Amino acid sequence: MLDALEKLHEEESPIELHLLIPFVPMPACTDAEATMDLWRHDVFNDCHKDKLTHINFLKGASRCVFTVNDQPRYSIKSICHVALRIKNGGVPIPRMLNPTDRDDFNFNLQLQAHDYLYIDVNMCQVAEVKVILNRISAANANIEGFPQDWNRGARSRGSEPRHQPRETVVGKLLNKSDFCNQIIVKTIINAFKTDWPMFDVFVGRQSLFGNKNAILFNSSAMTLEHLALELDLGSSTCLGETVLVNGRSSLSLPYYDAQTVAAAMLNDERLHTCTFRYRNSGPQKGKVWAQPTLLREHTVAKKKAAAAARLPKPEAEILKCQVIIEVLGLDAHNHGDLIKPLMEHINAVTNFNFTEHVDPLLELGIGEWAPELRGCRWTGKITAVCWKTEDRPKVFRVTHGRQVCIDGIIKSISVTAPILTSLEADIFNAPIIPIANPSS
Repeated sequence: MLDALEKLHEEESPIELHLLIPFVPMPACTDAEATMDLWRHDVFNDCHKDKLTHINFLKGASRCVFTVNDQPRYSIKSICHVALRIKNGGVPIPRMLNPTDRDDFNFNLQLQAHDYLYIDVNMCQVAEVKVILNRISAANANIEGFPQDWNRGARSRGSEPRHQPRETVVGKLLNKSDFCNQIIVKTIINAFKTDWPMFDVFVGRQSLFGNKNAILFNSSAMTLEHLALELDLGSSTCLGETVLVNGRSSLSLPYYDAQTVAAAMLNDERLHTCTFRYRNSGPQKGKVWAQPTLLREHTVAKKKAAAAARLPKPEAEILKCQVIIEVLGLDAHNHGDLIKPLMEHINAVTNFNFTEHVDPLLELGIGEWAPELRGCRWTGKITAVCWKTEDRPKVFRVTHGRQVCIDGIIKSISVTAPILTSLEADIFNAPIIPIANPSS
């Protein structure tokens, strides 16, 4: 849609796009920046940042009309309004707005504020966990504000259809002191750690959603369980106070230092693509708290390989057949005229027939190439899609390491694959297969 707008703008048709996007409100998130930490949409990707003009979250839910199979129906949704413009955009400040400008409709009810404690557990263990929580409450009745009533809550935010569903058990914290509530949380975590380590539960307060100093973990509950095993904890409960935000992220106040967590993540390949970050709305502005010490390119390749495993087979095969041809150290935005001669030479030495991808609105197809652009400038990289994965070794052998002379300056060519940490290692570990000309 945005690419179509850019084409219209080239024809001097000034157009502004307004989107109404349903979003999932989070408890204790009272400002727009805290909400954007925990909820994302494709329109906020880096490639669209220069086009954004307004980001407005409407307070409260709205009754919306949706068309489904030509039959309209009502649905209650929380709405985010996003405005985009092809030029003169920027990075707008997100805002929380009232649906109306009038304040006389607002009811200001002075209710006593309480925090709530969420115990996130597998659905099949809810009844057992409630019995355990009642025992813990009875044993700690002398602690002021310790929850004595535990109720079955809603489906967990971190419940995934692919895995066993999760639910929450909720208790009310009657003490207003944050320090006392932290003691209550740690008492429950220690009880599960020592007496019931077989239960994988996550214990966290509702106020953690609004805590700007909390650490955001960008993976699933199952991945947290893998991390607990690497830390030799026996249960993910012992990582620290944790609430699940959705199926792919969680908020935590870890009980371990960043160096210990990073070292544990390095020992398990399933944790290599994971990162602990501070919240963007907090004082650390999204700074990394802990991540495995790996090459960034290797981490990106593993993330793309994981994404390919979730794609439909035709799309996954195209991603697996891609190679990236890069002229190393080139001042690429001044040498856009090098792209076509370079690909013609590669076609000649490989006996392949890669053709230029002409429609930017469509994805790359088999046997096509396209330059990688940042804005409108070439980055020095060209993405080409081979006919099959067995074609990648030939492109690598006859192209990788070759040199290009540009105005008397020698530059080298590198060939990589987006879903492999090392195309060289993959080729050298595999048998060499003679490759026929796919264009014949």
